[in-house]
Amino acid sequence: LEQQRAGQKLASARMSLASTWVGSQADYAEAQADFSSLPVVASFEELAERLSQTPEQSALALEAEALTARRKVAQAGGRPDVNFSVGVRRLQGTRDQALVMAVNVPLGSQSRAAYAVADMDAQIDAVNARRDALRNERHQELFARYQELTQARLEAESLRTSMIPK
Repeated sequence: LEQQRAGQKLASARMSLASTWVGSQADYAEAQADFSSLPVVASFEELAERLSQTPEQSALALEAEALTARRKVAQAGGRPDVNFSVGVRRLQGTRDQALVMAVNVPLGSQSRAAYAVADMDAQIDAVNARRDALRNERHQELFARYQELTQARLEAESLRTSMIPK
């Protein structure tokens, strides 16, 4: 009875493990590992360099680029579009023809665009501040985890050399 219960627990654990590996069947026999050697871990500096390549950092960089493009559009909106048109008009009553010229210069577009540019600058600064804060936070988390890993490796090496008989 105890052996059957242990077999059911083993089958349940195998299925749970298979589901974490995105599988529906536990089609593996046994796991094998070498506990006498630990895998090589990159240096903290190498890992810290990779922080700028995280999806969070990439998303914030893309957001800053999009805001920069919107800022350029707002800046372009500050330059007035001067329209110039020329035409000929026929005056029916006097049977004359006249040359008609029109110049259209919008007023106030530069001051309106200045607000949009200032808004984009503020948004870009906010995104850059979020990116820097996130980078610093992740750097601190990485350092803490790296210290924990270093301590765990030291403990494992200590246990392997002093506690396990040769």
